[in-house]
Amino acid sequence: MATSAKAGTVVQSRCVPHKIKDMFNSVNVAQHYMEAFDRTPFGHLRHVKDITMERPLLHFIVSNWDCTECGVKVNGRILPFRPIDVALVLGIKNHGTPVDIYHNSGPTQEYERLFGRCQVKVSSLVEAFKRLVGSGGEVKDVVRVFILLMFTEVLFPHANGGLKKHFLAQVEDVDVLGSYAWARAVHRFMVDGLNSSVERLETSSFVANYLAGCTLALMVWFKECVSTYTPIQRSVYPRLCRWVRKSFDRKCTVLAKVAGSQPETPAEIQLVQGCKNPTSMPDDFVQDTSEERFIQMEAKHARAMEELEQRLTVKFEEQLLRVEAEYKHAFEEVEQRSLAEVEQMRLQCSAMLDQLNVATSGRSEVKFDGVTQSGDIEGGQEEQWRSQEKFLTGAKNKM
Repeated sequence: MATSAKAGTVVQSRCVPHKIKDMFNSVNVAQHYMEAFDRTPFGHLRHVKDITMERPLLHFIVSNWDCTECGVKVNGRILPFRPIDVALVLGIKNHGTPVDIYHNSGPTQEYERLFGRCQVKVSSLVEAFKRLVGSGGEVKDVVRVFILLMFTEVLFPHANGGLKKHFLAQVEDVDVLGSYAWARAVHRFMVDGLNSSVERLETSSFVANYLAGCTLALMVWFKECVSTYTPIQRSVYPRLCRWVRKSFDRKCTVLAKVAGSQPETPAEIQLVQGCKNPTSMPDDFVQDTSEERFIQMEAKHARAMEELEQRLTVKFEEQLLRVEAEYKHAFEEVEQRSLAEVEQMRLQCSAMLDQLNVATSGRSEVKFDGVTQSGDIEGGQEEQWRSQEKFLTGAKNKM
C-alpha cells in the first residue's frame, strides 16, 4: 500500500550516469574499444547525456508507491511499473535468459585475475578501466570493467554504494551478454529498492533515504506516462534520449493524464518480444502500426504528387510565355511588312495626284507607273485616285 512520507525525509539516488561520461572524457579510448562497447546491450547508454536527478519527483514516487500493486498511486488510481517500461526507456531486452540478481557466485576467475580477492570499489573500477585502456589491454577485459561500471553507476546501484558480486557470473563471458533479459533484472532490482525505501520511510528516523536501482529509468518512465511533462524530443530512441538535459519540476503539480507506455517502433517491438504480460502488447498494436505506416506512405505520396503538379504547372507557364513571345514577334514582323506595303501604295497615289494637279484643264501628259500617258483626264478618274489615297492613308494610321 502507499505510504505518507515523513516530514524532512529526503529521497536520494546513487544512479549517476554522468560518471560514465566523465570517465570517457578523462581518457583517450581507442576506436576498437568503442566498437566493442557498442556491441554490448548497454553500449548506447554511454552516449546518453546526464539528466538531472530531481529529489522532489523521487520523493513523490516513493511516497505514493504501492508495494502490493507494484505501481505509483496517481489521482486515485495505480500506474503500474512493468519490465516493458524499463525496456522501452533504456532500450534493453525484456526477454531472454533470466538474470539471478541475488546469486552470489563469489569471485570468478576473471574477477580475481583483474582485481584479486579484495572488495572492489567504484574508484578501483575507474582506475582499472584507465589502466587497461592506457596500456592497450585485452578488449574483453576492458569490456568487463565497462559493464561492471555500468552496473554499479547506472543500472544496479546499491543504496550504500560499491560493487556487489551478484553480477560477476554474467560478465565472465561477454559474448553472451545479449542473451539475458536485462530489462526484467533492472525492473526487479528497482522494485525491491522502492519497497525498501517505503519501509525505511515508515520505520526509520534517518533524514536521508537512498533509493537503490536505476532511478533514471524510473523518472523517465513516470514522465512518459504523465501528460504534465513534455519531452524535448519525440522521435528518438531509446526513450531516455527524449529527456536529456530536462530537469524535473521542483513541485509535483496536478497530473492531467496517466497512461502506460506501449512500444511504437520495430526496434521497441523487438525489445519486448516474448513478454508474458498481455497488457504490454495489445493484439491490435501491429495492425495499428501498419495502418499508421500506410497513412504516412499515403501522405508522402500525396505530397510527392502535389510537388510534381507544381513543377508541371511552372513548366507549362514557362512554355506558354515562350509561345506568346514568339507569336508577338511574328505579328510585329507581319505588321511592319504590311505598313511598308501600304506606305508604298500611298506614295504611288500621291505621285499620281501630283501629276494631276500639274495637268492642264484640257489635256496633259500624265506619268503613271513610269509610263507617260496623254489624253483627256476625266474628273471621275481623279476623284477615284483621291479616294484611294485617302483609304490607304487611313489604313496606315490604323495599323
